[in-house]
Amino acid sequence: MDEVQEKVFAALEKPSAYPHPARRPVRFKETHVSKVFLTGRFAYKVKKAVKWSMIDYSALERRKFFCERELVLNKPLCREMYLGVMPVVMDGAGKIVVLDEKKAKAPEKFGEVIEYALKMLEFPQETMLTAKVKRDARDAGEELFEKIAVKLAAFHRSQPSGAEIAAFASPKKVTERWNEDLRVASQQRRLDQQYVSRVHHFIESNRALFEQRARQGRARDCHGDVHTGNVFVPRRGKFFLFDRIEFADYLRWGDVAKDVGFMAMDLDYLKRPDLREAFVNAYARASRDKTLGDVLPFYQSYYAFVRGFVHDLKAIQEREREAALKAKKTADAYFRLAESYEF
Repeated sequence: MDEVQEKVFAALEKPSAYPHPARRPVRFKETHVSKVFLTGRFAYKVKKAVKWSMIDYSALERRKFFCERELVLNKPLCREMYLGVMPVVMDGAGKIVVLDEKKAKAPEKFGEVIEYALKMLEFPQETMLTAKVKRDARDAGEELFEKIAVKLAAFHRSQPSGAEIAAFASPKKVTERWNEDLRVASQQRRLDQQYVSRVHHFIESNRALFEQRARQGRARDCHGDVHTGNVFVPRRGKFFLFDRIEFADYLRWGDVAKDVGFMAMDLDYLKRPDLREAFVNAYARASRDKTLGDVLPFYQSYYAFVRGFVHDLKAIQEREREAALKAKKTADAYFRLAESYEF
């Protein structure tokens, strides 16, 4: 993180940085790529100045571009939640503030633009679907997951397809994605070679199935990150599926079964096969996808595997031993789940 962004992050923890009343103290949630400031009514997401193989937020203009990209990509599924991209300026006295929508039209009048923040509605953390599933909330039962499935199917139908996107559902691209993820994962732990062989065997022996699904329009510009941690349920029957991947198109592109498989795997991890079954069956009905079941366990396994190596990486990055051990334990659970799927 550069020095300017450190100053921005310090400033945004203060209520005085915002153009509206904010809670005291301002809370925040942090990942390896962003920091979200929770002010009470609104949340402001700032992308960290990082550069990795899949993500490049190193330059201010790139962070602005990807804030705007995230805004556009998430509008189809949760228009009400994503509000706009707000400039963060430093005025002549050195004070750092977030501009409101009116001032954002001419930010140079109010100081030097040193950062951008994606403004969203804030929802209480207890309304996140993961938390609701864990406590078996009445408004997070089969009926809700059926509604999520129907909306996801309609969203998939509305999204672009075409040769470029369909290519990412091909056996060639699926193999390339797996090989890259296997390479990364193998740097952190010894992989079960029987499992690796099963993956490659499934792709090779089902080449016709992958290609058929692509020809039938099952390859779309998907969401890319569909799980209970990316759904808010503010009230019964109302939900927001947010945080669509914006930093790498190829992570969204591919078979719609990827999105379905991610949520199905997440519900398995949460030990709710009843909700998984309701979700998958509702999606299959709404989409009339007759071969979904033939590839679904494969994609469920894939996302469990990805979650596993992500937590392995987190365990390495954690400074506190207890947090590192917790991440490692979580990684182990995801790898066990990945290997349990039959495909």
